[in-house]
Amino acid sequence: MINGGTACAPLPTAHSPLPPSLLQLNRFPEPHTLPCRRAGRPSRFVWFNSMQVRILKSKLHMATVTATELHYHGSITVPEDLMEATGLLPFEQVLVANCSTGQRGETYVLVGKRGDGEIQLNGAMARLAQRGDRVIVMAFADCTPSEAKSMKPQVAILNEKNQIIEMV
Repeated sequence: MINGGTACAPLPTAHSPLPPSLLQLNRFPEPHTLPCRRAGRPSRFVWFNSMQVRILKSKLHMATVTATELHYHGSITVPEDLMEATGLLPFEQVLVANCSTGQRGETYVLVGKRGDGEIQLNGAMARLAQRGDRVIVMAFADCTPSEAKSMKPQVAILNEKNQIIEMV
């Protein structure tokens, strides 16, 4: 049961409308949908897309950590102008990678002061990097394979003062 009483149909079988050649290869036509029966209404179907891919949506490349605050709830503080340039949203989940050590961690974004260039790691994320380390901040979006073909990530390459030097 999914979503409070919705029973989903099993994956396609030999009795499904898909050609046997696709079933043997365990591949489905794109986009493929599977029927879901609503509880109490076996004759009605809800269709959902069965495949999602995770695509890079936003990236701050080579951001310089300007501060860390271990005794905080946890997050990364990013200036509002950098968030707008790359499409990052407040409280959006991000992956932070330290370019010096290779360590990675997931957290969420807090809005910082516009134009100040301050990138601060908070809470447990403060253990990921030290002041002056260069990091990559990445956010991802889930979409269908057909939507992914038209998506283009918003990538900002930053200098050591966290100013945008190039949008890729």
